[in-house]
Amino acid sequence: MALLAFVGVHPVVSISAFAAALDAAALGFSKLGYAYLLMLGYGVAVTVSPFSGLSLVMAGTTGENPLYVVPGLNWSLCLLFSLIYALLLPFVH
Repeated sequence: MALLAFVGVHPVVSISAFAAALDAAALGFSKLGYAYLLMLGYGVAVTVSPFSGLSLVMAGTTGENPLYVVPGLNWSLCLLFSLIYALLLPFVH
């Protein structure tokens, strides 16, 4: 989802497509775990999208170009969050 968001696909569109195309049970997740995974994907996707309000506000506040703010500042944060979420995911039933 994050890569799709980075190229301009809105995270809600990505989540809707993933939710419609992929079954939670086929992936080995409970419905709650799959919902958790989709919401975490949304959070990461919004953070890395150069077109999201969050990135545009950060760029405006820092005076930087959104294409610098997202890869330069947000990707490392998103990688850290993704690692933490991956460690927590097995505990969601």
